[in-house]
Amino acid sequence: MVDKNHCMNNPTMEQRLEVIASMRAQETGVYARCDWLALENSESPQLPHTPQHATAPCDVNSDCREKMVVWCNNVVDFCGYSRETVEIAASYVDRYLATPSGTRFRRNRMYFQLLFMTSLYTAIKIHEETALDTSVFAGFGPEMMKPEDIEGMELKLLHALRWHVNPPTTMGFVRLLLEAVPEDVIDAETLHDVHELSRVQTEFVCSNYHFVTVPPSIVAYCAIMNSLDNLRLSAKKLGYVGYFLSLVLKIDCNSDHVIDVQSFLYPFVTLQMIDRHAPCDRKESRSIRKRRRRRRKSPQDSPKSILYSSFL
Repeated sequence: MVDKNHCMNNPTMEQRLEVIASMRAQETGVYARCDWLALENSESPQLPHTPQHATAPCDVNSDCREKMVVWCNNVVDFCGYSRETVEIAASYVDRYLATPSGTRFRRNRMYFQLLFMTSLYTAIKIHEETALDTSVFAGFGPEMMKPEDIEGMELKLLHALRWHVNPPTTMGFVRLLLEAVPEDVIDAETLHDVHELSRVQTEFVCSNYHFVTVPPSIVAYCAIMNSLDNLRLSAKKLGYVGYFLSLVLKIDCNSDHVIDVQSFLYPFVTLQMIDRHAPCDRKESRSIRKRRRRRRKSPQDSPKSILYSSFL
């Protein structure tokens, strides 16, 4: 007799691939995000593979978005929620701002702040085990913010998004991709370390407007590869895992876009993530720190000798 609970907790490779394929379709379908700053100024200069830079003449810019993501991270940390919920909230915001209803929210910082607060409130209510009352949540914002403001904005948000409130997240892809890697290729301890290094990279990506139009699956792939590179996985295994995951995602890992994203993240993981990763008791931790010092001496060094250039 088949144990249904065992099957649910231990999905087969085929089931994982089906879920990944479904998430890939969603991230480029109903949950796709666009360069909403470009909607305000279509003549702004555009960098390769990035949204138009945040110099649009509207009152809201990329700095506003970054500050609100930081604010959201502070709220979820204080409440004991997951920062993955912040990524979900940011998805609500980015997609709402691309709708006709989002026009005035792109042009007014108070409306923009209300939208972000409401998006986080809604994401917590849907994706966390416990929710916050609107009166409590309004207390996190400016004094003029009222509970009814959040409640009214939530209805507008849900209607504009057509109730598409379960976007694929970058860490969702990271978890599934790591589960798909054969056990005899990477040990469990290394997988844990890769997960943690990837998590910090994804938190950085969430606040950076340059990544708004980059699919979460691409960021997940690049974060995993950067993490493995820093954990000194053998060249043979690194090449195998990279090729294997590219097949799973059905992407061209040698495309300029993927290389640019990975190169953009690489200096960040080598110079900033290791400090947060230090508590891990891996023997490689010391050698990772040595690599970080070498990276400072050679700032142009990057994975597969790719120059850190075009994505900036």
